[in-house]
Amino acid sequence: MTGVDTKFMNYNEYKKVIEGTTGFLVPGQEQWLFGQAVQRRNGEVLLEIGSYYGRSSLCLGFPLKNTDSVLFCVDKWEDGRCAVYKDWEKNILSNGLQNNVFPIQMHSHKALEGLKTPFADFIFIDGDHEYETVVKDIDNAYSLLKEGGMVAVHDVIDKFPGILKAWVEKRNLFKDRGRCTSIAYGYK
Repeated sequence: MTGVDTKFMNYNEYKKVIEGTTGFLVPGQEQWLFGQAVQRRNGEVLLEIGSYYGRSSLCLGFPLKNTDSVLFCVDKWEDGRCAVYKDWEKNILSNGLQNNVFPIQMHSHKALEGLKTPFADFIFIDGDHEYETVVKDIDNAYSLLKEGGMVAVHDVIDKFPGILKAWVEKRNLFKDRGRCTSIAYGYK
C-alpha cells in the first residue's frame, strides 16, 4: 500500500454515507471523529471499542483508505445482534475499507487484556455503558496507548452515569483534555 496525503480529505465528500448509517453519534461528532483520523500519520493504529453498525467505523476508516494505517473495531456483536455484524461488514466492504478496517468479534476485555505493549495511536471508546466495564475499557486503553496518543470516550453525559463517573475518576490519567459535545478526550 502506498500512503496518501489525507490532510486534504473533506468530510462533506463522505457525509451522506456516514450520516446515512445507523448509529448513535450526534451532529458534529461524525466530523470530529473523521478529523481525528485525518490527523493520523501514515502507519498509525486506531482502535475502536464498540462499533455497532459502523457509523463511527466509517468516520475513522474513510481517512485511512489507501494508507498503511489500520483501524481495529472491537465489538461482541452478540445478544441477537448477528444481523448488526452483517450490516457493519456490509458498510465496510461496500465502501472499500476492508484493507484498513478489521473486526475483532469479542468482548473488549477479552480482546485487550492480554495485550501489554502500547500499540495504538488513537482509541475511541463507545462500548458497554456500565461503570465497571467503562473503567476497564479506559484502563486497558491507557495501557495500550502510545505516548502522545489520544483516547476519546463517547456519551460522557448525565444520561449515562456509568460512563460519566468512570471518566471523572480516570480523566486525570490524561493531559490536554477536551470535549466535543458528549465525547471527552485526552492525551497520554
